[in-house]
Amino acid sequence: MRGYWLGSIRARLLLGVCAVCVVVFSVSIYNGARLINENMTKEFESRIRALASAYHTAAIVPMVTRDYATLRDTLEALNEAKHIDYIVATDESKRAVVAIGRELSDPTPQVGASNGTLIESFPIELEGQTYGYLFIAFSTSFIAEARKDMLEQNAVIGATGLILMLGLIGALVIYLTRGLSRLVFAGHKVGEGDFETRVAVSGSDEIAELAHTFNSMVDKVQSYIRAIKNKEQRFRAIADYTYAWENWFGVDGQLKWVNPAVERITGYTPSECMRMDDFPLSITHPRDTMTVKRQRQQAQSGQSGQDVEFRIRNKRGQDVWVAVSWQPIFAEDGKNLGYRSSIRDVTVQRTATEELIYQADHDSLTGLNNRRAFERQLKTTLEWAKNDKRSVAVLYLDLDQFKVINDASGHIAGDQLLINLAKVFAAHASYGFFARMGGDEFAILFRDLDYAEAMRRANVIIDEMRNYAFVFGGRSFKVGVSIGVVIASQKVDSLTKILIAADTACYAAKERGRNQAVFYDENDEYFKIRNEEFSSVTNINTALAQGRFALYFQRVEPMLDGEPKHAEILIRLRDANGVIQSPERFISAAERFNLMPYIDRWVIDGVCRQIAEWDKNNTIYDVYRFAINVSGASLSEKDFPEYVAQRIKKYGINPDRLVFEITESCAVAQLNLAQTFIDRMHLSNAFLALDDFGAGLSSFAYLKQFKVDYLKIDGRFVKNIDKDKYDRAVVESMIQLAGAYGLKTVAEFVCNKEIYEVVRDLGVNYAQGYACHVPEPLINLANAVKGD
Repeated sequence: MRGYWLGSIRARLLLGVCAVCVVVFSVSIYNGARLINENMTKEFESRIRALASAYHTAAIVPMVTRDYATLRDTLEALNEAKHIDYIVATDESKRAVVAIGRELSDPTPQVGASNGTLIESFPIELEGQTYGYLFIAFSTSFIAEARKDMLEQNAVIGATGLILMLGLIGALVIYLTRGLSRLVFAGHKVGEGDFETRVAVSGSDEIAELAHTFNSMVDKVQSYIRAIKNKEQRFRAIADYTYAWENWFGVDGQLKWVNPAVERITGYTPSECMRMDDFPLSITHPRDTMTVKRQRQQAQSGQSGQDVEFRIRNKRGQDVWVAVSWQPIFAEDGKNLGYRSSIRDVTVQRTATEELIYQADHDSLTGLNNRRAFERQLKTTLEWAKNDKRSVAVLYLDLDQFKVINDASGHIAGDQLLINLAKVFAAHASYGFFARMGGDEFAILFRDLDYAEAMRRANVIIDEMRNYAFVFGGRSFKVGVSIGVVIASQKVDSLTKILIAADTACYAAKERGRNQAVFYDENDEYFKIRNEEFSSVTNINTALAQGRFALYFQRVEPMLDGEPKHAEILIRLRDANGVIQSPERFISAAERFNLMPYIDRWVIDGVCRQIAEWDKNNTIYDVYRFAINVSGASLSEKDFPEYVAQRIKKYGINPDRLVFEITESCAVAQLNLAQTFIDRMHLSNAFLALDDFGAGLSSFAYLKQFKVDYLKIDGRFVKNIDKDKYDRAVVESMIQLAGAYGLKTVAEFVCNKEIYEVVRDLGVNYAQGYACHVPEPLINLANAVKGD
């Protein structure tokens, strides 16, 4: 502060004024002393001349007369004058004759000034003749004393004046520069960061204008700083507090800035990262160094990029997967400032991706390859075999009695069995490709395996399964396996064909008694029929897409007067040539390949639409109630009841005109779903019929549980009722039971007059069969009435 004050304008102004005053006063004192000295010298010289004249006058007579005694007396009388040290009179040869104030024998004085004495020589002359000389020694000390006194007085006066002048000038300078001082002080405060400081403005001079300008400048600076702080806060909020690890690299690739998120990912603080050489290569996994170098080269060349993944080694020595995205940075003038990169931790995603990749090809329960992986491997193997003319064999395994374990001990037991059997089967697939295809189905793919070896391996697996006992919860279970064996051939040479063939052979093994291996032979009659079913699947899908199904009906004749007339809806399929195919050609295939739900919905929609159309056009027809078959597959769909209700509502038909037939076996297999469907249809005021009643062993037990309206007696008890007394007795008991429950009965397979008469006599409510009506297109129902 002291140094600052000395360098201030006020100090320099004061020092300058002081210096001027000192110089002025010094010059004044010096000049005064000079003038006094000159005046005193002139006065002294005048006095000397006066004294010299006096002494000359007094000494001329004695000197001429050589009366040295008188001369002496005269000179002594004159020597009483002040400031005369001594007087010496000499003759014309300058020999001392009289000495006053010194010895006569002393050397003749030398004219001049010396040691405070001024020696002057005056000739004693008379009429041009010199009689001698007077040497007078004048003391000059009084002049020095006078000069000293004068200097001291002038110095005191000058110092007093200087002090007074400096005081006045200093006060004036301080007064005039007080605004500057306030500006300087305020400037220091602003420099220290106190932007609330302002300078009080007084007056209208230049300093006041400067103070006003200063205040305005600080206001603007404060506004700019607020804006900068706001921008900085936004930057901090975006950059420092973003979840990603953000970086700024210069054009040379060196790190210029990194946000705190780097510590969360790497364990290193931003300051530690800034001190690292060649960051982030210094913490990059050695195997990923080239990846990071290529990324850096692209960034430094002005390219942008994203999601380049590499590993870093964090502070704890752990490997972390990260993904970097980057973008070049340019100033407003276009100057390249380097590039900004954003790095995020993708370890979890990377692990999840790897896990998903693994799970995509592996079964989550057993850890085996899954169907997707098997199909890809089979496709690759088929291409290899085709090029090298090698054989490819597939064993398709399906467990027997697996459902028993699930039902008896729960799915936990079933899962454990699958895990155990996966290990057992894997032992027989040492050089094959083993996969779980889904549920309790497995497949093994072999190369270079002929028929005999494929069958041998299949039978070894079957024998091992016979000896395998599964124990769970203290209970022991025996499980078998059915195996379908197929070898690629000219006719079976694609992925789809081989899998269909293998599945068909496995299905054949189950149909032929289970726990055995069946080889797929396309020339075998069984497989020809199955192939036709597969063809039917294609036909069914095509028929559904192209609308080639047709609704037929068969009358259900009431045996008693007053009963409303019924008709059962049947379905037929037109092939590509328009030829009608019977249900036996496609229903079994539709059931096996789960296409019945599509057919059932098509039938329900078609029947409801036809009834609505007839009612809208006031078409007359003599059937009131239509029976529609519902498959077990449709019952297993939870949204099926709602679909039926929506169709009824959409077409606006009376629900009591519909009867939905459910087979006993399907109802028992889907007990809860069947009950839900029955309840939903009753809620809609539709009717229910239990079809093929008596075919199952538990018919009478479930009759109480299922709240149906009609019992359709299984045709196996009806078709020989006129000849077989036991069938007659069973039917009769069914009729009595139905009566007890308030149900109406329908006898199926009434194919001749004799059967018709028997069921009528037994009290059956309705008869259905060729003896009553041969099925025909539904559209004929209205036409028949018109014809009548």
